[in-house]
Amino acid sequence: MATGRNVPENVKRALWAESMGYCMKPQCDTYLIPDISIGEMAHIVPDSDGGNTSVGNLILLCRNCHRSIDGKRTEHTVDIVRSWKADRNREIRRKFAPKYAIFEELQAAVVPLLLRNGEIFDDYGPATQAENHDLWLKFEPELIANNERMVVILQANRRLLHPENKEIVAAFVKHVGEFVATRGSHSGQRVNLFPIDLCAVFGIAANRSPKPVSNLSALQNFITHLIDQGRFRSLQLEPDPILFYVGEKDNVETLYMDDEIRVRQIYWNGRFYQPNTTEVRLENLTFLLSWLSNNSISYEFPDLCDLTKLVLDRRIPLVVFYEYCLTVSKLHSIPTCEGLIAVNLHNWNGAPVSPEAKRYAESVGMKALTQKEFFVFAHRNLK
Repeated sequence: MATGRNVPENVKRALWAESMGYCMKPQCDTYLIPDISIGEMAHIVPDSDGGNTSVGNLILLCRNCHRSIDGKRTEHTVDIVRSWKADRNREIRRKFAPKYAIFEELQAAVVPLLLRNGEIFDDYGPATQAENHDLWLKFEPELIANNERMVVILQANRRLLHPENKEIVAAFVKHVGEFVATRGSHSGQRVNLFPIDLCAVFGIAANRSPKPVSNLSALQNFITHLIDQGRFRSLQLEPDPILFYVGEKDNVETLYMDDEIRVRQIYWNGRFYQPNTTEVRLENLTFLLSWLSNNSISYEFPDLCDLTKLVLDRRIPLVVFYEYCLTVSKLHSIPTCEGLIAVNLHNWNGAPVSPEAKRYAESVGMKALTQKEFFVFAHRNLK
């Protein structure tokens, strides 16, 4: 038997990682984590025969499986135990690598492991008081085993992740590998620390950015989906855009629209990026709405599935566009309505409404305005 005292720290970690906390004898379902004292590191080639304490020559077994070979070694024992390790590696990875049909199934598998590891690190990690170090060493095998499970689960289900979120998973895989390989327990010795963005992917903690995700089209498609399912609750668009809806477990979810990592994963899950319903960007819309509120001009959305159409002061219909230049053809795409105001929120190029569009709008009793022109109009007519 290889005792913990003569096995390098990185080798111990590697053994817990490859076993994911289970006895490495095939078909033995003994889980070693509840009491790590029953996890024993056994030599494949005995130390008396020159066997070393490398990862390749050690296997983690429960006490019973270790006793079944200890003291009963024959010339075939080495081959048998080596085959245990190879077979068990394949068996464990099959067990913890199911291919889920939907992201919510992946989320249900990963979240408990992330939360448990967070508890271990917060309670006993290197940042805590020195007297917790012995407890850290006791719970570290569980954290390592959970990490390895998550790696296997995530790699088997990469197709369910938004392409940019796959990069976060790749950073987590690097972190897990480095954590196992490095000796000692101080995080400062490591380059690839735990990517906290992984928690945002699975909705554990929001990672908010200075502005909301731009894709208003995807938001409208998501809201339409929620309304169809009876899960929509409310939408706040300013000062901070927040969506409230009923989650899969009948709990009310709070989705901050500036939590880019989480939002893009939800849009990817539901294929809400298509169809494209508008070119308007969410941050341009929220800027307009904030301006209205700051100037005490009321607004409402007749249809929450189309956030480009508003009613101001309960009487003036308004539709917003985001075009390099608002043209007649774009105005033809909306029903004419007496008193309707069409505003182009794309306001950086100096001429966002064509003269032809302005003349057409006037001919049918509408107005086609730049954002700046609209602000002037609203000050004169709505305040």
